[in-house]
Amino acid sequence: MAFPADKHRPIVIAMSLGPIAGGRTAILASRGQKVPYGWYIGDEGEPINDPKIFHKGEGAQLPLGQTGLGYKGMALSMIVDILAGPLMGYVMMEDQPFRRRGVFLGAIDPEAFTTLDIYMEGVDELIDYLTSSKLAKGFDEILVPGEPEWRQMDKRREEGIFLDDEIYQRIIDTAKGLGVDVSRYEGKAGKHEVTHPSYTLKDKYEWGPKPE
Repeated sequence: MAFPADKHRPIVIAMSLGPIAGGRTAILASRGQKVPYGWYIGDEGEPINDPKIFHKGEGAQLPLGQTGLGYKGMALSMIVDILAGPLMGYVMMEDQPFRRRGVFLGAIDPEAFTTLDIYMEGVDELIDYLTSSKLAKGFDEILVPGEPEWRQMDKRREEGIFLDDEIYQRIIDTAKGLGVDVSRYEGKAGKHEVTHPSYTLKDKYEWGPKPE
């Protein structure tokens, strides 16, 4: 993605969404250099730090998010800042840097590029391909983005929405302060909801050899 500026050169973001590009992997492999654990995994899902293994076509590269790769996160953050800021007519002010933000909603018509049937088939094949990958040790399934939320929505439609007591009471107090009759909306005690999977799954993966 590229964003033109006025007094500055354009912001240009061209990067892999993994820890390192494939070409640089080849360079590191030829030099015999090692990489931090968390960049690659082997065929059994075990952490590896030798780019030669991945360069030979074995294992896989993990998506970005590792320590030391904050510059990529910064680039992605800048994309969001521009789309929800200047593009929406908002300019960041020094005294209120987080209050000058809009909401960017974009929609792409697949049929501007291909047929809807081909698009749908391609997305389904991508999901099938990813979810059929070999499982890492300690895992029993592969989820795609949005899947935990879809499951949570189904569960909440059946069981209701769990709220912490403090949050629930603040909602009730706010409603009462606005003159809303809350008698029809009072909740009932239920089981504590399990923490969202995105906060817990990462803790199951071992990023390197256990210390001796």
